Parts: sequence; structure tokens; C-alpha cells
Amino acid sequence: MTTTITDKSSDESCVRAATQGSIAAFEALVSRYESKLLTFLAMKTGQRQDAEDLLQTTFMKAYLKLDTFDLNKRFSTWIYTIAYHELVSAIRKRRFETTPIEIESIAASTSQPSIWNDLKSLLNHKDYLLLWLHYGEGYSMKETGEIIGKREAAVKTAIHRLRKKIRALLAEDGCVQNKAENDDEKTFLKYGRFHTVE
Repeated sequence: MTTTITDKSSDESCVRAATQGSIAAFEALVSRYESKLLTFLAMKTGQRQDAEDLLQTTFMKAYLKLDTFDLNKRFSTWIYTIAYHELVSAIRKRRFETTPIEIESIAASTSQPSIWNDLKSLLNHKDYLLLWLHYGEGYSMKETGEIIGKREAAVKTAIHRLRKKIRALLAEDGCVQNKAENDDEKTFLKYGRFHTVE
């Protein structure tokens, strides 16, 4: 029996159909995630061409490994895990030259892309990607950990440390008046779209 794929089909339905040979089903998954993944990759590489190359590799590996996907888990977490490892591997091999203007164009869907540009220059690539997955993409602490291969507790500790670092930088720039005020979650969130996702 052939599964009919529509825009409303779940990721799991698309995966099942794709593993049974449906090219349309895999194309539906690509269409569903290519824009978000391109933004995720471009926010670090700074070059659209580099991001597109990594995106192509990500989907190619996902297609080849599709039969290993656990249908009890979220496809989005799985595909981001592949993209994350491809990005980290590429960063290790060579340093990307960041182009902030292009990043702002690619990341137009985010509320304050300039803040992410600033963070990119202040944080190492792993810390930056950690924040982007949690705050930019909205993944929970647990899901973020699954993507980067860390325990949830380790992710919580790392994000707490990074928030303190960013608060200190904001204070230095005069964005906040005092430590007590800035320790308040709601006050802190105003400066970088850093909402809480548990």
C-alpha cells in the first residue's frame, strides 16, 4: 500500500514512506527543514555557499542513514544532529570567514540577527551553537543535549555559564544597570531573544 504524502503528513510518515522508496516523501522532509538548517549552518559559517554545501551533505547522509532512524524520536532532532556534526567537522578542518551582512540576510527570520552576529565574535563555535540550538531553534535542554552529544545536566550547566558571561558583557556595555536587575530572567531575556525552553 502506497502512502500519500501531503504537507500535513508527519515527519514519521514521511520517513516510513521514504524508507520504502518514496522520493517524494524524502523531498517533503527536505522542503520542511532546508530553510531552518540553512540558517543554522550559515549563522556560523557566514558564507551561504559553505552553508549550502554542508546542507547538501547533511541531507545526503540523512538519506543514506534513514533506515537507522528511530521512529519513536523526533526527526528534527535527528537531522539537526547530523548537521551539527557536519558543521563541527568543517570548522575543525578550516576557519570560516564571517560575513555579517550575509548572515543577517539569511537569518532574517530571527528577531534580532545582529545579536547573534555579536555573540559569534564573542563565543567559541561550540558555545555559540549550543545557544543557537536552545534559543534560536527552540530545542529543549534535553533535545539540545541529544544533538550535541551531551547530557541534559551538562547542557543546563553550560547555558547557565554562558548566560552569566553574556550578562557580564551586557553590563560592561551599559545595557543593564546592576547585577541584581540583570539576574532577573525576564530582564535578561529582553536583550537577546533568550527565552526559557525546558
